[in-house]
Amino acid sequence: MKYLVAYGTGAMTGFVLSLRLGTVFFAILNYSIKLGYKKGVSISIGVILSDLIFISICLFGSQYIPFLQQYENTVKIAGGILIIVMGLSQILSKNKEPKAANYSRAGSITYFVTQGFLLNFLNPVNLISWFAIYTYLLTVMKYSFGELSWYFAGSLSAIFMVEFVLSYFAEKLNRFLPPKRIRQINMVVGILFIGLGIFLMVR
Repeated sequence: MKYLVAYGTGAMTGFVLSLRLGTVFFAILNYSIKLGYKKGVSISIGVILSDLIFISICLFGSQYIPFLQQYENTVKIAGGILIIVMGLSQILSKNKEPKAANYSRAGSITYFVTQGFLLNFLNPVNLISWFAIYTYLLTVMKYSFGELSWYFAGSLSAIFMVEFVLSYFAEKLNRFLPPKRIRQINMVVGILFIGLGIFLMVR
């Protein structure tokens, strides 16, 4: 029973975390509208893989987190530049939107999974957030390793489920949006990406 409680609690945490209006949220929304929900799901898979690495560091290598924090500024700058470049590419993209068929199946999956991975992994706040959750569960809640594992499994499951639903319904919007409106969405997402990239670099 305690494992089910840990899983449920983790799922609630994952649900809240997945609703943060960051670069991942807007990337999933934007690409799902333009290219279909499978592209948004691919980004989500990359996010889950990077979160899995963060969680593994917390569970098995928390002693290395102070060492990793030495490179926080480097990671922030790299992540900020990546997000700014993505924002500029959105703003400078042509009015004619690419179709999903223009991407090879393997290349499409690889590209979007990698993009989701990097967007999440290059934001040091994500590692800090998972470590803060891990520390609270270990010291305050007195979770065992088994309970921690079920908690994080619930968190990742909820994050993927919310992002899957977001991708699916975002694709449905495409049929109601004229090319001009999609172009406007590109501009807004691009500006948000640039703003978030600058914020990540200077904070």
